[in-house]
Amino acid sequence: MEYPKWLYSATAAPVIVADPFEHAAMGAGWAETPAAFTETAAVLENGETPAAAEVPEVPEVPQLPEVPQLPEVPKAKKPAAPRKPRGKAAAK
Repeated sequence: MEYPKWLYSATAAPVIVADPFEHAAMGAGWAETPAAFTETAAVLENGETPAAAEVPEVPEVPQLPEVPQLPEVPKAKKPAAPRKPRGKAAAK
């Protein structure tokens, strides 16, 4: 089945056409693939090719100051093990 199908334009949103008559009514500037509108293949309705898109220059990102290291926190001491009783209490 050839129709309905998507049509793509370099300057308009894609559309779906239902039959060959609707396809023909779309006029020039439409293709069956968006790849037809890559910069090397694109031709506008007036026959001119679009100019290369100007990419703005990206400003240099300033470096952040170095963050000072925090002092090392002493590790908590483990609680001492309970002592074994000595003397008479140990004998019981």
